[in-house]
Amino acid sequence: MKPVLCIIASPPSASAKVAEQLEAALVTAAFDMPTSILFRDEGVYCLLPNQQQATTGRRNVGKMLQGLATYDIEHVYVCQDSIAQRRINVDQLAIATQPLDFAAQMELLAAQQVVLGG
Repeated sequence: MKPVLCIIASPPSASAKVAEQLEAALVTAAFDMPTSILFRDEGVYCLLPNQQQATTGRRNVGKMLQGLATYDIEHVYVCQDSIAQRRINVDQLAIATQPLDFAAQMELLAAQQVVLGG
């Protein structure tokens, strides 16, 4: 199966977009495609705990993140520079992630056959 990487770079305020990207990752994983997720730029804010969703019927991104392991999405990465620029410590994040520097992100991208988002 083709490895898939979903890149989330939008803030939680764009929850419809983030939810759609997460949903795409869940679908690919449901079809047994090896799926990874990389949070970078403003997308790292999606990983902070207690994200409040608007009451407009949007999906709860925090709950979707908690369900990633159910779909065997075990490789969740965060851009090391993005969290450092925003003064976020990896221990503050709501789910376990692996911080990647720029070189590691380039290696990750090179190993993928499908990249969603960005």
